[in-house]
Amino acid sequence: MDKSFIQAFLKTSSGLNDLGKKLTWEIPASADKHKGDLGLLPEDINIGAWQVPTSTAQLLRFLILITKSKTILELGTSIGFSTIWLALGAKENGGHVYGTEIFPEKAKLAKKHFEEAGVSDQVTLLEEDILDVLKNWKNEQKIDFVFMDADKQRYDQYLEKLLPIMNDNALIAVDNVGNYPEHMQPFLEKCTSMEGITVHFLNIDFGVLLILKNPNANIFNKDNFIYNAQRI
Repeated sequence: MDKSFIQAFLKTSSGLNDLGKKLTWEIPASADKHKGDLGLLPEDINIGAWQVPTSTAQLLRFLILITKSKTILELGTSIGFSTIWLALGAKENGGHVYGTEIFPEKAKLAKKHFEEAGVSDQVTLLEEDILDVLKNWKNEQKIDFVFMDADKQRYDQYLEKLLPIMNDNALIAVDNVGNYPEHMQPFLEKCTSMEGITVHFLNIDFGVLLILKNPNANIFNKDNFIYNAQRI
């Protein structure tokens, strides 16, 4: 990658990181916060960009590089901050990112930021409900890497739909397990009991849970599933 691309990418990343801390939108009357519509939690008073810290974004790119992932799915693109770092890893690997964003205002901004960061060729944005995306995923296009940062209340449903369309030894990275565990209890229960996955918690930033699709038995259980349940 040439110097001009790197400069443009880093400039976009920095500006996007700052922008995401300020943006808010009114919650539509039709949105049900308790069901997680538009990524909302019951306590939210508006819609935010809700993007990851820079250190988490950089970790995602690193994970893609070390796993040599090429087919990458992001559940919850927002305005594209984490997506451009996923796409950077995809660009280096010769891969592609499929993002999901159902809120039109965010989707429009995300596409603009992909262009500015120079990674638009590496990203396809799917403006559909996540469950529909997973239901309609082409079976011949198995997924190598997933970043899950959407509505916490449906994470357990997403996990069930994801595993059959992922390659063996594919990796899922899940954000907000450290600061919002109370909103994803069915998902966390599934992670401690489901066969065919291995799980590891990283106590960094908002708390990142790594899930490896693994044919071996899940040796991870409630007794050694330790995470920071306090908001960071």
